[in-house]
Amino acid sequence: LLAAAEYRLAAAESAAIAPRALYHATLSSDIALYESRLKDNRSYVSLFQAAVQIQNKYWGFLVEFGEPVPRLFQRAEKLFIEALRADLFAANPVVCLAALYVQASEPKKADQTIALLKTRAIREADEYNFAFYLALRGDLDRAFSLLERVVARDPRQIDWILESDD
Repeated sequence: LLAAAEYRLAAAESAAIAPRALYHATLSSDIALYESRLKDNRSYVSLFQAAVQIQNKYWGFLVEFGEPVPRLFQRAEKLFIEALRADLFAANPVVCLAALYVQASEPKKADQTIALLKTRAIREADEYNFAFYLALRGDLDRAFSLLERVVARDPRQIDWILESDD
């Protein structure tokens, strides 16, 4: 009976771990794809997409293991900065870079970065990421208000909200 109970416990733990392993495997695959695209295409979209996937991986490791992965942070930071330069009007890389700085416990850099929004308008497509930034900064009321607007516009977003680490 003891062996059967231990087996059930191990099986339950494996089932709980499996979705996270799949999440990280998918992120790693996406990162490899976006990084390979950057060899020939350093457009704003390519830079931003790669940076977001790397930031998601950075955040996933930080949340799960409590330790930052400096190499992931540095790569995401570099790509966000390059995306900022590639599109001088896009708000999303500002928001995501500021969130990365909050994740890395660098609030001064986050404040300096988010101040760049004075020259960039947040569009509807940016609101999900801005809500994440606000939640990281502890402004949960504004974050949830924004998420309600995002879901009202596109109910399919609820699936991403439930699956995503942010």
